[in-house]
Amino acid sequence: MVMLRVCSKDNGFMVMAATASSHGPALQPGDLVAWQAGAIVPALASQFPDPRSIWGGLVLAKLAPEYTMGKGWAIEQPFGRGH
Repeated sequence: MVMLRVCSKDNGFMVMAATASSHGPALQPGDLVAWQAGAIVPALASQFPDPRSIWGGLVLAKLAPEYTMGKGWAIEQPFGRGH
């Protein structure tokens, strides 16, 4: 489980997330990641003051700080199946 800040114009909000698998990069504070919202977790409402923080989701990849118009962020390392 990791704690993420989702970006928004009002300084963002915090969410809890799992990684898509145990096979992937070791995440560090400040890493840019691809997060996919999953389901609302009502139990989180008492843990966070921001109502948007009740979303649970998955970290799909660590992203490179490289953005291309029309394509989005470059993937540095995805979470995936082990070999």
